[in-house]
Amino acid sequence: ANLYEDGSQGLGWHSDDEAALYQGGSRENVIASLSLGATRKMSFKHKTENKTVDLLLQSGQLIVMRGQTQHYWKHCIRKTTRVLEPRINLTFRYFFP
Repeated sequence: ANLYEDGSQGLGWHSDDEAALYQGGSRENVIASLSLGATRKMSFKHKTENKTVDLLLQSGQLIVMRGQTQHYWKHCIRKTTRVLEPRINLTFRYFFP
């Protein structure tokens, strides 16, 4: 669970690509992210190509990143001065032993 008190708080570019998220050397995993509260922009940037995709995550919206998303893309929650309300993000991952 993450609390973003307002738009001044964000999360930098990253991929959820830790070895514990993959089974048996696979490059595929599933991560679900539930957004509650203020609408925020989530951006995706391709790791090798010059591509960026922006999504507006609204309250109650669930995004599922699966397959090789983490292998090819980074994502972030951008900071903004326009958002004054809080947002809670619940992220669900399966960790392999």
